Amino acid sequence: MYKILTQPISRKYYFNDRNEISMKKNVLVIIISVSIIILGAAIAYYLIANKPQPQPPKKLETVRYATMGEVNYAEYEVSINTTGSVRAKNKLDIYSEVQGIYSPSGKEFREGVRFGKGEPMIVIDKREAELTLKTQKSELMNAIASLMADIKVDFPESFDKWNNYLSNFDIEKQVAELPKPSSDKEKYFLTVRNIYKLYFNIKNQEVRLSKYIISAPYSGTVAMSSIEPGALVRPGAKLGEFSGLNLFEVSLAIRSSDLKYIKVGSSVDIVHEDKKLEGKIVRISNRIDPATQSVNAYVSVRSSELKDGMYVTGVVSGNKVKDVYKLPRRALIDNREVYTVVDGKLDIESIELKYLGKDNAYITGLAAGTTVITEPMANVKLGTKIKRNEN
Repeated sequence: MYKILTQPISRKYYFNDRNEISMKKNVLVIIISVSIIILGAAIAYYLIANKPQPQPPKKLETVRYATMGEVNYAEYEVSINTTGSVRAKNKLDIYSEVQGIYSPSGKEFREGVRFGKGEPMIVIDKREAELTLKTQKSELMNAIASLMADIKVDFPESFDKWNNYLSNFDIEKQVAELPKPSSDKEKYFLTVRNIYKLYFNIKNQEVRLSKYIISAPYSGTVAMSSIEPGALVRPGAKLGEFSGLNLFEVSLAIRSSDLKYIKVGSSVDIVHEDKKLEGKIVRISNRIDPATQSVNAYVSVRSSELKDGMYVTGVVSGNKVKDVYKLPRRALIDNREVYTVVDGKLDIESIELKYLGKDNAYITGLAAGTTVITEPMANVKLGTKIKRNEN
């Protein structure tokens, strides 16, 4: 009934069918993938297109706070700040005028030792000078004695006064003044006999003898000593320095531009280590230092706090400057301008600087009532809104 196929199916047809099915599947996958991508892109575009746009933040107006003041012209006393060195008012170098051995009889002449007024500071051995002086006195006494016979004969009216002078002559004491001659003839007679020459030689030696003891001219201390006990002192040799107590002069350097504000008699506060001392200008130099363009003003100060050679600060109360506005120095811009406030906003105006002190400046050039910034301002722009700092 049925015819049995005895031959196998061709493999060629089998593989062709299989490839065709596989290609159909690949095409279908590609189509689906592309569709998904297109759909996703469409959805993304839609979402982006319909996303609400962010609103830009509202710009805040910058406000700065500052210390302010209103221009009000007035008269001020200028304060000039400067520095200087202290020197003892009574200070001298001590030199020897005679020769001898330094032999202290009490206090030694050493640095820091204090002597009262009139107290012997340096005592030089004067025994040799004393003997020389006594020899000269004896020569004068012998010369007068040898003339007594001639005086009695030639000048009888003068005999008694010369006799009394000779009787009271004491070589242990200073030589008394010679009797005055009664006539020119008597004077010439005494001159020829060398009486006056001998007398003045003695008086000169008496003065020289007093220089073997150097006494303190005022109360003070030894600032420097260059001698030792037993040392030979020679004429002209510097023995040391002596400074008085409590009275000093301070040399202050004043700018030449500030000279018009000071005068002799101006009050000065001398400041050292938070201590304030009062003084007055006693003289002003007329020489300007070419290197510093300053002039030395000398201030007299009486104090036990100061020492010779100290470095101090001085505040001079100078003359008054009129019709100026005073503000802190740090508020100036290059010493030519200041910040002002106009309609609540930052502005800048030029000024004329009348005087520049250590802490304050005195200016003109602004209208009275102008609001001025009295503190330094950094990183600001003109037109910035400004409010007063109430603190």
